Amino acid sequence: MKKEKAFTLIELVMVIAIIGILAAVAVPIFVSFQNSAFGAQEEGVAGAIRSAVAIKYSQNIANGTKSSAGDYWPEEDPFTLLAQRPQYKIGNPNTDADGASWVVRQVGGETAWYIHCPHATAWERGTSKGRFYCYVYGPNGWDWGGSLGKQPAGSVWLIKDAEH
Repeated sequence: MKKEKAFTLIELVMVIAIIGILAAVAVPIFVSFQNSAFGAQEEGVAGAIRSAVAIKYSQNIANGTKSSAGDYWPEEDPFTLLAQRPQYKIGNPNTDADGASWVVRQVGGETAWYIHCPHATAWERGTSKGRFYCYVYGPNGWDWGGSLGKQPAGSVWLIKDAEH
């Protein structure tokens, strides 16, 4: 009779335990990388919007094109200023968020645009769920009050809650 070689039950259990430990360590690291990737993507789009706003502002000055407020800051939805636009829609992030699209809406007496990231369901200051940006235009900027204070025209700034 030939003696067959095989793994014992203890050896198999040890291998499964080691794989489980490695998975338990790897999953949080993966989630951290995923959140970092979301943040980097968001910052990239916000940076593109900042640049596009600055370019349009310069073009408006050069062409003498003033906004309805009498200054040169572009009033339109900031995504229209981008040569390559990510998927986005104008609407309410509470009802129009789909996890894939940026959602923008005009606020502040039509002197600012909220720019909600695809994976956020942010709405108003104090009740936000995630990250969103605010593009401020108009000659007087926009006053949030409190710790955020007044933001100057032309600024694109990040607002986030404690979850990020």
